[in-house]
Amino acid sequence: MKNLLLTAVLAIIFQFSFGQSDFVITIKGDTLYGKAQILSYDIVDRVQITIDKKKKSLTALEAKAVFLNNEMYYSVRYDTRYKFMIQEQSGYLSLYRFRIDKQFRYDGRYLVKRDGNAIEVPNLTFKKTMQEFLKDCSAVSDKIKSGELGRNHLDTLITLYNNCIDQNTAQALQTSLSTVESEASLMTVEILQKKIEASTISSKLDVLDLLNDIVAKVKSNQTVPNYLTDGLKGYLSDTEYSEDLEKLVAALQKK
Repeated sequence: MKNLLLTAVLAIIFQFSFGQSDFVITIKGDTLYGKAQILSYDIVDRVQITIDKKKKSLTALEAKAVFLNNEMYYSVRYDTRYKFMIQEQSGYLSLYRFRIDKQFRYDGRYLVKRDGNAIEVPNLTFKKTMQEFLKDCSAVSDKIKSGELGRNHLDTLITLYNNCIDQNTAQALQTSLSTVESEASLMTVEILQKKIEASTISSKLDVLDLLNDIVAKVKSNQTVPNYLTDGLKGYLSDTEYSEDLEKLVAALQKK
């Protein structure tokens, strides 16, 4: 979607600069300039564009977007159909307006999540349906349940929901990164442990005790105190294991 938006912005700039009226962005990323007309069908909408008096027809499966009458229309899957819709809000949850069957105005409203889940904005069952649809963000779902957010607050509801998802995604990414860093730290400790176990250094048992303590701290996601790494430095700094020790300290600092 970001690449499509960038293409659309550049195309609009071109349109204003060179006086072109309408354009179509194809699924291949090509931009066709001419006079466009959207034709609605039962299954798949079509766009007809006239270029140098020659008409070319593309389905909503062949065209990503259409710029027409100063509006950008995007190809959106609607149940088993594909319709050209006007985007009102964008994000993880986007809001589109679409033309209801046998009508000319784009009065229908359609919500689409980035994961592909989508629903038409409900009327009578708004509270129940939207609670279920947005249940992955309890803060927003609870506001709908309490009546604080209703059908008349759709713009605010979408903004709050997208902010909620962005925050959850950031937290999940941070947790994932922490997990990766912990696994890397554990691997570094285990390598040093195996080397020490096979060694004949006089401080072998003391070093292994310190390494076991470090493993316990990392596995419980606790900060490894300086006295543990300082203790290892005291035993291993001037030995053949100094390089492994440096790798371990560096891995723990990243965690």
